Amino acid sequence: MESYVSAGRTPLGASRAIGKFNVAWSMSVPLSVWASGPIIQHMGAGLFLCAAGGMVLAVILVLRLPAAPVHLAADHPEQPSPERLRWLSALMISSRSSMVAGYAMLFVLSPLLPVLLSNLGYTVVGQTALAGCLDAGRAVLFVAMQRTPYWHGRRSTLALTAILIPIGFLLALSGGQGGVIAVGLFVFGASHGVSYYSSLYYAMVTGNAAVKSAGMHEGLVGAGFVLGPTAALVGRELGSLWHQASVGILAGVTPIVVLGAIGGLWPLLRASRRGSEPSRIDPAD
Repeated sequence: MESYVSAGRTPLGASRAIGKFNVAWSMSVPLSVWASGPIIQHMGAGLFLCAAGGMVLAVILVLRLPAAPVHLAADHPEQPSPERLRWLSALMISSRSSMVAGYAMLFVLSPLLPVLLSNLGYTVVGQTALAGCLDAGRAVLFVAMQRTPYWHGRRSTLALTAILIPIGFLLALSGGQGGVIAVGLFVFGASHGVSYYSSLYYAMVTGNAAVKSAGMHEGLVGAGFVLGPTAALVGRELGSLWHQASVGILAGVTPIVVLGAIGGLWPLLRASRRGSEPSRIDPAD
């Protein structure tokens, strides 16, 4: 899907197309989460009927799309230079590292969040309202990134992202009141959204929207899905061993938090720099 959306476009065009793609799917997530609370409370199985209806509508819309897109020519004047490709590749590694770590943290946080909010006295409706803050943060950043190319090729954006992802995660996980948890979830969702968008954009530009580049992106997303529950299971066993569940979870997830921050920052620090960073911004941007 990512390759299909980006193929045949200039770097700026690819960013805008990826942005529309990201905004389309990310906007539906917080709306669905916020709606799921009342649906679960009043209808139960109606939640699955709503999802099934949405899938049928999506299939109908897809039937009108062309069978195969044409990729951007190798000699196109807006193809990035070799120097810029090397720089963008370093940014891709950074954003991918942050993205994988963020997904791992997300899948540690997801099963714990209902327990945390239940202990604070929130109902199902209240819990879904707070949980949607994470998805809302991601959607807001997707909209902002789609509207401006300012972040293209800038390492400062990814450096800040690598720092904010664990901060938001830890705030959400350790917050003792709903307001703090909501802020943590929003920060976590927004910063993780930056890593996702950047990872996909740089992969599509450096790989000329190749299917294998899109496949690697999705594969890394899947890796985060695996790492998070694995870390949680390790933390659970450590918590049982130490008779301190919270300490065990913290011990299990700490390597992901640390390695994610290092993986996000290190490629930016060691990337070969020839000229100033503004010179790496495409003229079309």
